[in-house]
Amino acid sequence: MPDKHYVTVRAAVVKDGKLFLQKEFRKKAGDYVYDLPGGRIDIGENLHEGLRREIQEEVGVEIK
Repeated sequence: MPDKHYVTVRAAVVKDGKLFLQKEFRKKAGDYVYDLPGGRIDIGENLHEGLRREIQEEVGVEIK
């Protein structure tokens, strides 16, 4: 099976001095973990576009 390579992005979303973390289940860890919101870049997206899309999808916040 060939290795799969992909690009991911994460963002430190800060509002009123508070850092936003999301809680998500990680199969490898077998438990929930806290992480910065983000995800994989789709083919044809640049890093900024992908980050904006991921934050909108996961957090519901529009970033500039």
